[in-house]
Amino acid sequence: MKTAAKVFLIIGLVFSSILLLISFILVFYLPFSIILIIWDIISILITCGSLNYLNKATCKSDLITIAILTLIFCNLIAGILMLCCQDSDFEENIDENKEDDEENEDNYYNDEEEEYIKPIKAKKKVVTNIAADLKVLFELKEQGILSEEEFKEKKEKLLKDL
Repeated sequence: MKTAAKVFLIIGLVFSSILLLISFILVFYLPFSIILIIWDIISILITCGSLNYLNKATCKSDLITIAILTLIFCNLIAGILMLCCQDSDFEENIDENKEDDEENEDNYYNDEEEEYIKPIKAKKKVVTNIAADLKVLFELKEQGILSEEEFKEKKEKLLKDL
C-alpha cells in the first residue's frame, strides 16, 4: 500500500507541475488562472510533504493528517491508499530508526546545534582531554607515586597518541 501511494503521489506531482506551467502561461489570457496557480502550489507542497511523511512514518497514525490533506488537495487515490495502510507496512521504517539509534549510541548530542556529534578518534581510542590527563600525571608525580622517568614516559605516550 505504501509503495502504491508513493507511485500515485509522484504521478500526481508530475501532473501538478505540468498544470502549474500551463497556468503560468494562461495567467496572461485568463485572470482567474491565478487560482489554479495557487491550487497547484498548495498541491505540490502537500504532495512533497506526503512523500516525506511516508518515508519517515513508523505507524499508520503518523499519516492520518497528511493523508486527509492529500485526499482533499492532491490525489484522491494516494490519499485513500495512505489511509488504508496497515502498521505492518511501516516495519522497515521502524528497523531503520533502530539502526539510526544504534549508530548515534556512541555519539554525543549537542543541544545547541540540535545534532549528534561524533567524538574525535585517534588510533581507535577516543581522545580525552589531554590537559586533564597531564594534570593527573603531574599530581601523581608530585605525590611521589610516579618517578620523573615514569612521568616523562607517560606524558610522551599521551602526546604521541594524538
